[in-house]
Amino acid sequence: MTAPTSMSTAHSALLAVIDCATATGLDVGTWQLASTLVSCFEQVSHAAEGVSADRSHDPTTQARSRRFLAHALSRVGRRVEATGILKDSLIHLRTAGDRTGQAHTHLTLAITLSRSGDDVEALAHAQAALALYRDVEHRAGEGHGLNAVGWLHGQLGDHTAAFTHCGQAMDLFRKLDDRNGEAVTWDSLGYVNHRLRRYTQAGHCFRTARELFRSMSDQTREALTLLRLGDTLHDLGDRRATRDAWRRALEIFTDLDHSDAVDIRIRLAGLPRVEQ
Repeated sequence: MTAPTSMSTAHSALLAVIDCATATGLDVGTWQLASTLVSCFEQVSHAAEGVSADRSHDPTTQARSRRFLAHALSRVGRRVEATGILKDSLIHLRTAGDRTGQAHTHLTLAITLSRSGDDVEALAHAQAALALYRDVEHRAGEGHGLNAVGWLHGQLGDHTAAFTHCGQAMDLFRKLDDRNGEAVTWDSLGYVNHRLRRYTQAGHCFRTARELFRSMSDQTREALTLLRLGDTLHDLGDRRATRDAWRRALEIFTDLDHSDAVDIRIRLAGLPRVEQ
């Protein structure tokens, strides 16, 4: 087997695995796998050229490749570039008539735009994703679309809409017996309750999400939820519990060599010491 064929085979295999992760809402797993895909094309700074040169010549496959690349670029802070890639991918997917691919891309675009602080446009893309998921009867996708719409409504201050959409997402995920979906929705509900200063309710939501993530060995999301739980406990004035939550999150992020470990060290350093 020649080297180019080997790379093409590995590329196709990675795309298949990442598509599975996307379809089941495994956001963290998707970007980690996408980062692996990026590494197959040398450095991230040259990845766009490599991925766009997909040898299949299939517009749908190329659009999928660009979507996964954009997700990885977004995670490393290159969000303007990621947004451009995703919007270009939508054009190709519409031409190809790939409605499921459009839904995945709209959802990824919503996440990317929200990370850039553009929650209004992010909400529009989340709503577009939700409509497409419903149109193609992609039930898990519908749940993640509902959760994204709810979370973004919370970001924009419409807490009634946030609870409505997240509640619908939770009902759907329970019917599907989708623990990952339940976990991310509990995390969203924790966030909205925190925004409303309902700290006790937020703490319950975050603890439930954390236990679900831990049961699935999703360490990255467990750590992110612990970080938000610590924020809630800090606002409750429970310094000891805050320190415990942030320390556990730091342990996980350190093991994963995650960039958020730096932020948590700063937070911990700023906490007053608690007498034993």
